[in-house]
Amino acid sequence: MDLSDYRRQIDEIDGQLIPLFTKRMQVAGQVADYKAAHGLTTLHPGREQQVLERVSAAAGEAFAPYARMLYAAMFEASRAYQNQRMAGGNAPDQAGEYTPEPLPQPDCVAVCGVQGAYAQQAAGALFPQAAPLYAASFEEVFLAVEQGRADIGVVPIENSLHGTVEGIYDLLAAHPLSIVRAIRMPIRHALLAPPGAGLEGIRQVYSHPQALGQCSAWFKAHPGVQAVACTNTAAAALKIAQIGHSDAAAIASPACAGLYGLAVLSQDIQNMPHNYTRFIALSRRRIQTPDADKISLRLTLQHQPGALSAVLSRFASLGLNLTRLESRPIPGANFEFYFYLDVQASLQDARVRGLMNAQALGAREVVLLGHYREETPCASAD
Repeated sequence: MDLSDYRRQIDEIDGQLIPLFTKRMQVAGQVADYKAAHGLTTLHPGREQQVLERVSAAAGEAFAPYARMLYAAMFEASRAYQNQRMAGGNAPDQAGEYTPEPLPQPDCVAVCGVQGAYAQQAAGALFPQAAPLYAASFEEVFLAVEQGRADIGVVPIENSLHGTVEGIYDLLAAHPLSIVRAIRMPIRHALLAPPGAGLEGIRQVYSHPQALGQCSAWFKAHPGVQAVACTNTAAAALKIAQIGHSDAAAIASPACAGLYGLAVLSQDIQNMPHNYTRFIALSRRRIQTPDADKISLRLTLQHQPGALSAVLSRFASLGLNLTRLESRPIPGANFEFYFYLDVQASLQDARVRGLMNAQALGAREVVLLGHYREETPCASAD
């Protein structure tokens, strides 16, 4: 026998399995109707464990682990179908009515920091005609948009070298704003100091904690230099220009050198040459553009084993790529977490829209944070 013969045998066996699988799902639907009528939940761990033990014994020692894998997948499929059937089409749909529209060009965009900040450069790439509104903190950016002082807010959310930007996910949970655009910007850090200062005399370097972390290798190579956290990279450059000490420097964009009369002591001091930060644009209003290709969600899951795995399997079953998964503690809860997911998908796909409720995903709560387009990286960020 050759490979085609074996594959033909598998095709024949599949032809026998599929009718049995569909029959099993039909019975699972009847079980869902019974549970809905009697106020029962879809999950029954004791029952599933009994089935797993039975099929493991029936499969024999060689195939028992694979039988458990097969039935675990069938349990997930059955629960997904039961959840959807029990919802009866009445579960809150976070996607809402899908009505794509162009993204309006804002007059004012709030960013954290001062002129020269990387967020300002990201805002300029996304909204070149908008005037910047500089805020003292990320929270102030959120408040400026929420209170109507700015049309859009642009904040960094993650960096390719140093991970999540501290506090942004918590602010997304605390403020009712929607992500309407995103962009990945290449970040090139320079060491800036007052004119006449020399690298050998630098004892303190100011910058945002993210930038300090992205340049950790430089600090290891200069152990006598103290890293000092600042609210923003451009604000650090402005501070160095104002104090004018020859032993202090800032890590910021090279563009800040010209803005604040500083000298560039070292170029490209980030740990790796390919250093990118992802920025998101926030609006008071949910805007879903026709070219949207990414979805951001916040999930609250059942506090039970396998809850996250069950959700992830729903996306995997549709062949959807999850590009980010982040957890953050739920304030006031005892070691329970929000889960933030980015999915490469569009709500134009009816199958994707069908996942946008708690019943379909088997979650306690699903919040759509945004359905938007992510721009490709720009050539430079100076």
